[in-house]
Amino acid sequence: MLEESFAWMDGKVPVRVAPLRSEAQLRALTESDVFIVVSDLESEEAANDVDGLREYLDLTSFVRAEDGTLLPKRERSFRVRQLYKDVLDAVLSIERSYKAVCLAGTYEAKSSTSSETFSVAVVAVRSRERNPAAGKITQLLADPTIDMRAAMQNYLEWMS
Repeated sequence: MLEESFAWMDGKVPVRVAPLRSEAQLRALTESDVFIVVSDLESEEAANDVDGLREYLDLTSFVRAEDGTLLPKRERSFRVRQLYKDVLDAVLSIERSYKAVCLAGTYEAKSSTSSETFSVAVVAVRSRERNPAAGKITQLLADPTIDMRAAMQNYLEWMS
């Protein structure tokens, strides 16, 4: 019976997380190959705000990619630090509005179809009402492999 209770953890890997508070965390998240954004908030308004955060992270990732390697360099007048501040302000707004904490971390996952590995960013919005100790969580569990085709399909469905 005890084995059945913990079966959902079988094969998962720990991901170190911390409340999303710094530019360094944002840089690590936006350098990742894949974003996983999850929330246990139940209202439609909260879901919309979490989607807005995901869009902010997506935009930040795109802006950071404009370094001249694949995309043209961004204009000198563009202030990345202001964008980071806006993202962190959005995180704080969600946390205050919904009595939540936004946990973030990254890990390396293997491809389910090849020998490649990918950097995966995990952003989890957790309710402090459901779990008053949510801000103290230091690890989440994630799948050790990722199907990039499915991840891209999920992303495109989310975008539409």
